[in-house]
Amino acid sequence: MELATGFKQVANVVQSSNCGDESFTCRISEMMKNTLSGEVMVVDKYGYLLETTTTEHDFLTENKNLKGNSQVDARFNEQLKSVYETRANISLKNVLTKNYPQSNFSAVVVPLLSDNVRIGTLAVLRDGKLFDENETVFCELCGSILSMYVFFSRREEMKSTAAKEEAVKAAMSTLSYSELASVVHILKELDTNEGRVVASHIADKIGVTRSVIVNAIRKLESAGVLESRSLGMKGTYIRITNPKLKEEIRAYAK
Repeated sequence: MELATGFKQVANVVQSSNCGDESFTCRISEMMKNTLSGEVMVVDKYGYLLETTTTEHDFLTENKNLKGNSQVDARFNEQLKSVYETRANISLKNVLTKNYPQSNFSAVVVPLLSDNVRIGTLAVLRDGKLFDENETVFCELCGSILSMYVFFSRREEMKSTAAKEEAVKAAMSTLSYSELASVVHILKELDTNEGRVVASHIADKIGVTRSVIVNAIRKLESAGVLESRSLGMKGTYIRITNPKLKEEIRAYAK
């Protein structure tokens, strides 16, 4: 694809999309791939993959799951972080694994910045062909656009985390001392974020009535931080819906 066409298509995506949409970075990355005939990777500052067009070069990642919680290869990430401004035709020969010893990848690396703080990296990789100046400028433009996506996506995550923390704190503020103690023991009974507990057994352990346990569960359920379901004589099934609950209770128990 011609660079001029690539510029126009990127502009169309920006004008017609919300950069907070999950598909935004995917569309930009695919257009870069088609325009430059290379592979595109967008990683956050910790090396976690936010987007990749890579389908076969899994040697660049720590595992086969290319997106989500997957991280790029540690050596590759170190090389990315050592680049503080846009650079073209960086050789990746020294960071490839033994599975691909003959590969001769070059890359354009663009630091993603927000308020002059590094929030991620854009890397465009191509085997056997160097990037020219116009292609490098195209990568830098796309990097500026992707910086907005990374910033907005991380900001929304921070808002979500803060909201979860506030919900847990608000829920805990409604509990009496005995109910808080009950919740501590309830969570100790759960190996994961869900499981079965028997209120009468917990009540006997900590010296409270069964109603204290039941009230504590109801209050937390009303606050939306857990779900419960009666299992009759077998007890109560509990599933934690807000992961911050465990953190707050763990901190309280200390």
